[in-house]
Amino acid sequence: MGENNLHRIGEEEEMGSGGGVGEEGGDEGQIKAWETSKVAKINSRFRCEDAIIKGWEDEQIDRATSRMKKLQIAKAHRKAKERRASGEAKRGTRVAKLVEKAASMRALGISPVKRSFF
Repeated sequence: MGENNLHRIGEEEEMGSGGGVGEEGGDEGQIKAWETSKVAKINSRFRCEDAIIKGWEDEQIDRATSRMKKLQIAKAHRKAKERRASGEAKRGTRVAKLVEKAASMRALGISPVKRSFF
């Protein structure tokens, strides 16, 4: 696509490089037509460049968005891992306390008492 655009632009420059402005007896209509065609060519090139830039910008935005999503997903995984570790630590301490209590009950020969408040 890039080579075709460069080739086409080169052809347009060759076609439009013929004199007319510098020649004597230049008609106002010819000058106006030349000016209009040059302005149209400039605008056309600008639209092509603008489309290329817009495509590049959209691509960069998509990449950044996907990176942000990846970062958010990684952050969620990290938080979940921290919560699991915290829960596992709490579970471990509770089990350790229970094992200690059971060992002391065995040592003293006391059976567990079921507490009912109703």
